[in-house]
Amino acid sequence: MIEEMALTTDFRAPIRARIERDPGFGELGELTDKSPKSPMRMLGPDGNPQARNLFEIIGCLQEREGLRLTVHPVREPA
Repeated sequence: MIEEMALTTDFRAPIRARIERDPGFGELGELTDKSPKSPMRMLGPDGNPQARNLFEIIGCLQEREGLRLTVHPVREPA
């Protein structure tokens, strides 16, 4: 029988540690005018970003880098 373990770890501590280790989320937070924790949660392994948030991130990165992402339809062979 598997016993359930109570969650005792403060969820903020690992996020804070990750922000300090990976300054890219801090910069992404500044670009999107959000807390660095927000993109970290969205893009993390359990994240599920809404399309508008994902497109906002892509738009900010395109503007910063001077690039444009384009999508072209390609028909798969029958």
